[in-house]
Amino acid sequence: MRPVQERLPILIGGGGEQRTLRTTARYADMWHGYGTTEQMAHKLEVLRKHCEDVGRDPNEITAVGGKWCVVREDGAEAKRVLDRIVERHGMTSPPEPFIGGPDEIAEKIAAYWKVGVKGFILAFADPFDTESIERLGTEVLPRVKELTSETPAAVSR
Repeated sequence: MRPVQERLPILIGGGGEQRTLRTTARYADMWHGYGTTEQMAHKLEVLRKHCEDVGRDPNEITAVGGKWCVVREDGAEAKRVLDRIVERHGMTSPPEPFIGGPDEIAEKIAAYWKVGVKGFILAFADPFDTESIERLGTEVLPRVKELTSETPAAVSR
């Protein structure tokens, strides 16, 4: 059986400005990075320069951010959910998640959208926070669509 698409899209993750972003400019369809909106805006500017150097339109590469996410109105409950995951996985430092109610999470995602990040890989680990997963799809995503007037590339793992 032949593949569904002509070629498999290439996603490169990482923030190395000398090699990783240069390789992304040459070969990738998508770039995945982490950081604040300011850090991501900087990395995207570096990527744009690498694209210019290799004669490629930077708009051909979709920037994708990554964050953990806990959707709760109550900050104390969100912290308990995150602490449970950190303890279960023996993390020495907790991830820096988006935490808040649906509107707050949507606004945080939209801030990344404004600097050029057009999708998010939202991380979830055992014990899975099914409440956050459900609320992302039913409450956060519609609000993100309103704020960005576009459909984000939503992927979860």
